[in-house]
Amino acid sequence: MPLVKVSANFSEEVVEDMKQRAAEQGISMTELLRQALATQKFIEEEQARGTKVILQHPGENDREIIPPLRGKR
Repeated sequence: MPLVKVSANFSEEVVEDMKQRAAEQGISMTELLRQALATQKFIEEEQARGTKVILQHPGENDREIIPPLRGKR
């Protein structure tokens, strides 16, 4: 699949966070964004099927961490 170059505007804080996360994982910022988009797509598809994203801490009650991502598209 051919690649398409895109341009986006982020605050300096977001860019620094992206750089740090990419460096920690040993990946490019492009790959970091690709993975983030794939994760969001997976969550949206699962939520459309009625799946809930749950956070579990030992000894604590489970809680839904991501409410359904509906609207604003």
